[in-house]
Amino acid sequence: MLPSPFLQSENMRNGCLAISILVAVIVCVGEGPFAKTSEKSAETLPREPLESAPDSLNEARRLTEHAEILLMQDNWESALDNLNEATRLVKETAQWLPRLHLLQGIIYQDEFKNYRQAAIDYEIYLAKPDADETIALKRLARAYFDLGMLYKSLFNTAVNTEADYYTYKLQLAELLPGAVAPDDMPYLRYFRGLCYYLSERFDEAIKDLKQVATSDSPYYLAQLKLAACYHRSGQEKQAEQILTLVQRSIDREADRTSSVMLNSEIWRTHLELGHMEHVDQALQACRQAVELSVDKTQLNRAERNLSYVYYCQGDVGQALAHLRNLDVTVPDSTVSLSELLRERIVASKYTDEDAQWNLDVPYYDPSVLQQQYSIYFELAKQMYTKLLPILNDPNIELQIGLCYLHTRQLGRATPILEALQAKSTDELFRARAIIYLGISKYLSDPEHGPQEAQRLWRELLERFPDDEYIRSEIAYHWAALNGQPKEDLPLRIAPRQLGYVYLQRGIHEQDPDKRLQALVSASLHLERSRFQVGYLFDDPLLLVELTQSYYHRRHFYASAAIWRNLLAKYPEVIQILNAMQIIGEISIIWPYRLGEMPNPQWMNLNYTSGLSCSKGPP
Repeated sequence: MLPSPFLQSENMRNGCLAISILVAVIVCVGEGPFAKTSEKSAETLPREPLESAPDSLNEARRLTEHAEILLMQDNWESALDNLNEATRLVKETAQWLPRLHLLQGIIYQDEFKNYRQAAIDYEIYLAKPDADETIALKRLARAYFDLGMLYKSLFNTAVNTEADYYTYKLQLAELLPGAVAPDDMPYLRYFRGLCYYLSERFDEAIKDLKQVATSDSPYYLAQLKLAACYHRSGQEKQAEQILTLVQRSIDREADRTSSVMLNSEIWRTHLELGHMEHVDQALQACRQAVELSVDKTQLNRAERNLSYVYYCQGDVGQALAHLRNLDVTVPDSTVSLSELLRERIVASKYTDEDAQWNLDVPYYDPSVLQQQYSIYFELAKQMYTKLLPILNDPNIELQIGLCYLHTRQLGRATPILEALQAKSTDELFRARAIIYLGISKYLSDPEHGPQEAQRLWRELLERFPDDEYIRSEIAYHWAALNGQPKEDLPLRIAPRQLGYVYLQRGIHEQDPDKRLQALVSASLHLERSRFQVGYLFDDPLLLVELTQSYYHRRHFYASAAIWRNLLAKYPEVIQILNAMQIIGEISIIWPYRLGEMPNPQWMNLNYTSGLSCSKGPP
């Protein structure tokens, strides 16, 4: 979760997942320690026919078989080298060796924690008509779910970190005249307003977006997001008025490309306002914007909008395909730093020359991360739904419920979780369903939900007083939902969960000494968790939590260093790294010139925000 990883408990009870392909392929259907596993011998894995083939293809088959031997010896890196070479040889023959992709996906998923590449390999494998779907579907569903969890945590971090950066910069403009260039101010207001909108802080978002003037470059984008804020806060009349005014402005736009781009934004906003009857017009407008884009910034925006339309239409495959077309390293806007701030940063002896800080200001739209996690959870749900009639496994039903829970479709999540906890005869599985049912109850009814969740969880603690997993998960989820744990909740829990609980306590603590103590404890316990599982290939969710603990201790460069390590696998973190680095630069001059730097403002978005798209995909 970052905040709240439903997947992370599996390592606690079962240990790290290791796969010896020649002996067994262990496929985790559910996530967590109560999940059942099924073993399938290597002989039942789909194998390629041995008919005569070009030498390159035969060599590729030999390398694939040798990779299995290396996997049995836990030599994961060499096995992957063999599979990569086999892939190259297969491309030379224009042939297909699907089993190669199945094995390669298993390595990426279980050892290298590269869920995106694993999903791509499983997708390639499943494209073969006679592929053994059961194995690959289980693994693809889990890969999509892992990606949903990761991108939800990245979204949470991006929105909070970027909002902090914009706030620091606006405060700096007031305290140090000349620190912020005049052209920078409307972008600070617009992008902070966007972050507030995405975190459902609509009153604050409206206040910022209203300050973007008519003459400012992001004016129309600010107005459209203002309309969405009014809609989400129940002010429908104001939302419709703004949308009408922006629509009329297209007729006054002389440049056709700008007009087309703005038109695609308008139709996206129609869908955000729940006007699903306009989905066909939105699809046409966004396709036209993609065709007429003249640079990468425009193309990214058009592809992002087109992906959103496909998601609203229920075509998540196309939605994901268009998100994969994005060049996520390209910012939505770029503004130069003021000369004063540039001089202060460059002259500071604290500047790390190896860090290669960017002295210009790129602005990124974090909504792309929200679209990604929504799409991945929907894809995971589709895969699990396809498996359900084949296996009839309650763990699969539970995963479907969790997909609904994470995308805030509580009306669908709650009945599934209630049915599972009522009919299950397995006490441990039933306990797991009750934990998640408590989360759904908490969110469904703001007035009575928290009390109902506590009742369910306390009954579990009384029934299983010595179960470390149950204690850990309850404390973890309560911290994610409530901001920090109640003092009377038990804290005899595992390092990973305990680190997160301390992190939440530190974020919300007002006393400086207690805040620092909690955050240091968070870092120590999270690092301890890394040592326990081995961190040659870190779980990216754990790294996100760890970097948050450093961030809130104002160790901005240490936090940025972790993001740079994640950048190779997940290039979308460039926007978090950008905000983190510039916050670090601001901190160089802030304490010595302007007094104590305010604490970062932080809000857990795992349970409180969701992609606005009418009722969501069918």
